Amino acid sequence: MFFLLTKLQKSFPDFTESLARFICQVLVTFFFRPRVRGIATIDLPQESVVLISNRTSRADAAILGALIKRPLTLVLDRVWPESRLVKLLSFFQTVLRVDYDKPLAGQGVSEALAAGSSVVIFPEAVPTISEVVMKVVDEAAIWLCGVQAPIIYVDFDGPQYGYFGDAKNTIVHRPKRSINRVTFHPFPQDTLVLEGPPARLEVRRRASRALHSAMVELRFWSRQEEFNRNLWVSLIDAKNRFGGSKVVLEDIARKPLNYRQFVAEARRWASLFAPLTRPGEPVGLLFVNGIPQALSMFGLWSIGRVPVFLNYSQGLTLLKASLKTAQVTTIITSGAFIKNLGLGDIFEGTPGRFIDTDLFSESGTLDRIRSYIPDFFFDRKFPAAGETAAILFTSGSEGLPKGVVHTHRSLLSNAYQVVALHSLGPDDIIINAMPLFHTMGLNPLFLLPMLFGLRSFLYISPLHAHTIPRLAYELKATFIVASDTFANAWAKEAHQADFGTIKFFLAGSEQIKAKTHELFLREFGVRILEGYGVSEAAPAIFLNSLYYYRCGSCGVKVPGLELMIEPVEGVAQGGILKVKGPNIMSGYLFSDRPGVLVPPKDGWHDTGDIVEIDPDGFGYIRGRFKRFAKIAGEMISLVTIEDVVNKLWPGQPQAVVAVEDQRRGERLVLVTEEQSPDLEKLREAIRAEGLPDFYSPRHFLCLKIPLYPVGKINMPKLLQDVREVLAGQAKN
Repeated sequence: MFFLLTKLQKSFPDFTESLARFICQVLVTFFFRPRVRGIATIDLPQESVVLISNRTSRADAAILGALIKRPLTLVLDRVWPESRLVKLLSFFQTVLRVDYDKPLAGQGVSEALAAGSSVVIFPEAVPTISEVVMKVVDEAAIWLCGVQAPIIYVDFDGPQYGYFGDAKNTIVHRPKRSINRVTFHPFPQDTLVLEGPPARLEVRRRASRALHSAMVELRFWSRQEEFNRNLWVSLIDAKNRFGGSKVVLEDIARKPLNYRQFVAEARRWASLFAPLTRPGEPVGLLFVNGIPQALSMFGLWSIGRVPVFLNYSQGLTLLKASLKTAQVTTIITSGAFIKNLGLGDIFEGTPGRFIDTDLFSESGTLDRIRSYIPDFFFDRKFPAAGETAAILFTSGSEGLPKGVVHTHRSLLSNAYQVVALHSLGPDDIIINAMPLFHTMGLNPLFLLPMLFGLRSFLYISPLHAHTIPRLAYELKATFIVASDTFANAWAKEAHQADFGTIKFFLAGSEQIKAKTHELFLREFGVRILEGYGVSEAAPAIFLNSLYYYRCGSCGVKVPGLELMIEPVEGVAQGGILKVKGPNIMSGYLFSDRPGVLVPPKDGWHDTGDIVEIDPDGFGYIRGRFKRFAKIAGEMISLVTIEDVVNKLWPGQPQAVVAVEDQRRGERLVLVTEEQSPDLEKLREAIRAEGLPDFYSPRHFLCLKIPLYPVGKINMPKLLQDVREVLAGQAKN
């Protein structure tokens, strides 16, 4: 065919161009069946335009050349394979080969734009093998910074898993079905600005980071069709994409379930829940981590009920308050679990009932057969993306726990935000020891693996420091998440080989200490990727990743999220962080107004945390606004003092609290498990850090530090204990 086209080109160039274009369009349509979105909504100017495309396969250039009916100059680097599709493309489009290592590589791009041609650039160094945007070539970013023509971003999704994609060779469990989607977005050109001479490395890197960040943002929004839907529908889509036989879930019973088995069992459980509950009803879930809780929540979603995640560690009083706040009258749980915790009288004095999942194994054969029948046979209607999907509860640090109401869209969008920054795929294995009543355990550690084909192991408690490292070694885990407290506990019990397969060790819930980073790097060769989030954001707000990493920071913001820093009087670094985006909760439920949703004002959630963002977009948590003390008119960060304390006496939980003082307004008290801390030595260490003397606590208490289930210090309980001890000392 190429011999014939070459011969025809000499005598009939226009006919050859039209014939080659037609052949390429037929091949692209037949083999790829691309779904094009955004092209009708973007007014492509008649003059030259620059198209930036992500890179998923060797066929991307041919697909784009066939789709766009205008002359193009496609810029391909020297390592782009010379495939037959590219050879066919060269008959009707201009293919420009460049060597990024040569100083004048961009000259051909400038000449093409000057000649009025539209240019297509693939800035990524290599094709992706997952859902993320790969490393961007510095030279491509430098070219784009000087472009005056309109820029449009093109996002491919799906070809990476096909015949021409690299993912088909690099992952074992690649998707069985993939949709070849091509989405066009206007590109925010104001983000590409050179901040100095391009010869300087930091200038080039900042330009490439800006380009990469914009591509990540637009790639996230190109997938909004996928997170604007119901969680149950997303699970069915994952089953179809990765195949029913793909194993996705296991717990301590060691009976793993594949997609087909999980979906069928969830349908069976849903048929048992349906006659006992009503559509839209909030239904409590009271479990330790395990498959029964997973089946219950997806079973409820499949019939339009709302799971309410109850924190069994809060105690009976706060549990009862949570039930009242969310108006829960039905709890799904294990009878044996309720008996062991002594929570059988949780409904005492109020109407309510338990559904005991321990009895579900007694269902008949007919129910099991029915559970394999697809949903469309029953004409089931699923809740819309904007309807309530789950209710979780805050820790109660400001009184009784508040209900945090999340929609299907907010939970799904945060899963896609995390995947946009982390190269996770169906070959990854994750250990989830964080409780599912916490958003960190629910979304990035459970929902994300279920919807993106990862294999997940639900473990009952992060406190079992001896077991979890051995489990990581046995399962060959690649992804694990912990707080600083639990990470240190696991490291003390772990063999050096236990974390040998870990690719991503995410840490959050509390600030990660420098010694924790050093410990994991020294003992296990593992780099901890710190993040920051809140329950109201489902939870991720900032994340470090392989492409965005700065030790000591909590990473860069996830795509799709808007940030606002509100200045605070007396605080020099940063301000109160407010966030807005698709992952933000729909509102709070308060104990004094049960069932009444109170949405965030204008969509902005006030995190209450003091955050500083550097010029490269990395965030630094300076502490809770409520964890600042005002002494003699000066605002003092308690977290800053705690950092000095932890360097001085590492290895145990310690905290600094502020209590009332008649003379100075507030005074600082060091609370530690160290038997006899040397306060003079602490004062010298504070001076060595360049801090004034009034940062030094003048009193200490030796107390047992209370912790939350996720490992961070329970500050309200600690402050209560401190006040009780000080009140007792004052009486004596």
